[in-house]
Amino acid sequence: MIHSEGDALCKDWALSTLEKDNSWLKGLPQQYKKEIELLKSGNLYYDAGYSQRPPRSHWGRMDSLVSIKHFIFEAYVWQDSEYGLAIYPDYWKKNYALLPGLGMPCEIILDGIRSEFRVAEIGTRMPDTIKSTQEGEWNAEDYREGTVRIVYCPTSPDSLRSWLDGYFEVDQLLEEERKSVPFLGGGISIFVEVLEAGRAYSIRPAIHFHPYHVRDKSVLED
Repeated sequence: MIHSEGDALCKDWALSTLEKDNSWLKGLPQQYKKEIELLKSGNLYYDAGYSQRPPRSHWGRMDSLVSIKHFIFEAYVWQDSEYGLAIYPDYWKKNYALLPGLGMPCEIILDGIRSEFRVAEIGTRMPDTIKSTQEGEWNAEDYREGTVRIVYCPTSPDSLRSWLDGYFEVDQLLEEERKSVPFLGGGISIFVEVLEAGRAYSIRPAIHFHPYHVRDKSVLED
């Protein structure tokens, strides 16, 4: 089963079927519908349009379908004051069932390199309401206290940073995220494939969510 928090599609699905079953596609500008026809068969794409400025493509390639064999969900890598860069699996906690218990270890594969990570719980102060001003700035209202779970690497705290730095200009990207949404902190989008729930996971970077900080711009054309 393949799952993403956003919209995902592949060329192998008939466009007529998509238009019938997915109201979100009907509302897309015509240029994006034309882009669907240019997608390569056998690949899974995700909707990255909100993070793009023309003429960048609306769709980003996640991977070939034959390379995806397990459940996938979208997550984020953020900076935590105690744990450093860590994986935040879910704002709304529905993905927690796919993780090991608090304090328990799991294996995460970063481009073939296996590392031991653990699950921790941290306190948060999250806004109930987020509004945008006419100037494009975000304002948070009605904060609430709570907790979220993170996945971090106790033996190699820099492993996530080193992996991400191969794809992005990490420091500049995190700084931009902090400025745009200061009450949430910097976040880098990733996809987590559940190889074995509670035990093993593989991670892919969501390249097209952050096109302006990608080191190798040629990957954006894929």
